[in-house]
Amino acid sequence: MRTTVVRALALVSLLAPSVVSAQTAEAILTRFAKTIDPNGKAASLPGFKSTGTFEVPAAGLTGQLMSWQGQPNQALMTITIPGIGDIKRGFDGTVGWSLDAMQGPRVLADKELAELAEQSDFAAMFRSAGIRTAAEIVGPATVGGEACTNVKITWRSGRSTTECYSTSTGLVVESKSMQSSPMGDMEAITRYLEWKDVEGIKMAVRMEITAAGAQQVIRLTSVEIATAPAGTFDLPAEIKGLVKQ
Repeated sequence: MRTTVVRALALVSLLAPSVVSAQTAEAILTRFAKTIDPNGKAASLPGFKSTGTFEVPAAGLTGQLMSWQGQPNQALMTITIPGIGDIKRGFDGTVGWSLDAMQGPRVLADKELAELAEQSDFAAMFRSAGIRTAAEIVGPATVGGEACTNVKITWRSGRSTTECYSTSTGLVVESKSMQSSPMGDMEAITRYLEWKDVEGIKMAVRMEITAAGAQQVIRLTSVEIATAPAGTFDLPAEIKGLVKQ
């Protein structure tokens, strides 16, 4: 009996490395894409409309958020904060821009533009192979009590993110990256705390973002598959003026 147990344990020890090595970064990312889009609907979707709130708890700020994303790579986000006004950021497929009372109108360039263009691409949502150049497992972790596997993704723009994918659900739990900004590069950590089914597509609806020592909380109260009204992604007049210069 003892000999049988020893042989069984020896067999397990031989098989274990093969089981572990069978898990690849590509397999994890493929599982994620299949989990959020199990029926392969993404390619036929016109876009998404999301509304909710944006908070900076330490500053006592709460604003209303609205965003549109259109196929294949258009995006617009507007955050309205009482006493401050609108903060807007968009990409029309070519030009990336931002507009707010603090910094005024800006046309994005270089790394900042490349990152926004990439983030606006539908393919980025599903971590599609065509929008990244490499992916590798960099170790296990536990985030918020949830076991996950860290995958380092190198994107087509050259930026990289380290994302932790839940062992149980396959969903991304946390993402760490260096974000380009007018103040230079800064580390941003995004925690994905809640997901919701939207007509067969799983979408993150509650996120906590920590950057430059400040925490931001995004809660989406409504997400729907929708076609953006004509003109949604057109450049604002202030931005058009800068583009012409």
